[in-house]
Amino acid sequence: MEQRSVLVFGALFFHVIAHAADEAVAPDPAALYAEHCIECHGRAAFSPSIDKLANLTAAEINKILWSGSMQMFADGIDDGQRWAIAKWIAGHNPDKDTRESGVTQCETSAPLKPAPDRDWATLARDLGFTRHVPDGSLTAERIRGIRLKWAVAFPIVHAFNGAGNPVSVIGDRVFVGNFNQWVYSLDANSGCAHWTYRADFRIRSNVTVADGVAVFGDLGANVYAVDAETGRLLWRAKADWTAGSRITGNLTAHGGRVYVPVSSIQEGLNLSTRFPCCTFRGS
Repeated sequence: MEQRSVLVFGALFFHVIAHAADEAVAPDPAALYAEHCIECHGRAAFSPSIDKLANLTAAEINKILWSGSMQMFADGIDDGQRWAIAKWIAGHNPDKDTRESGVTQCETSAPLKPAPDRDWATLARDLGFTRHVPDGSLTAERIRGIRLKWAVAFPIVHAFNGAGNPVSVIGDRVFVGNFNQWVYSLDANSGCAHWTYRADFRIRSNVTVADGVAVFGDLGANVYAVDAETGRLLWRAKADWTAGSRITGNLTAHGGRVYVPVSSIQEGLNLSTRFPCCTFRGS
């Protein structure tokens, strides 16, 4: 009985000591933010303020700290501290927009039928960078009668937001990406979605369409190819593994190949004295 009492006491003593140690090393998220983040995020003109960052969920912030644009700054911060920072920032705005695509799905979908005389498959109408459609019926009188037919509001889910991505048109479908990580294939007549696809990171590139394949890139330097008819993923690839690499330019498809411009934010990250610039050389 005495030996059993000693064992129970030892277990309780160990539990109390371990609990006290956990409390002693519990990270202070405000202090961590001040030490690692405010140097840049206190400059709201360049980096998003904490109010903008709070549009993100804790999981999204933690992901950015591990594999997104902030991974270099988070070097040396352990997982518990990263989660503490993420939860603290996200807690500033508990009322967040939906992470779903935010659009109405089409009830029916006719087969995708290209219209070569008026399609706009990439940043321009063709590889010659033609910026107009030769349509003699587009007169001043016709333009005078233009009225809004439909509008789609995309969810805002990140510190940066906007809908300035180039639009591609194939037949009666509109292809466009957004900062909310979604790519949309919208019906040109109604605005409903034939399909949607969610990338791993924000999207600033165009969606270029060739031979039934829609291709785009995200801010994690990932390239995606999906079936233009259904949105089914065909393949994805990492364009560049250099820290800070991203795809913000517009992709071009030609002859069965995709040409992808890759940029970086390293030159902006040296606002912090802790980050030496630069290792990225373009690609």
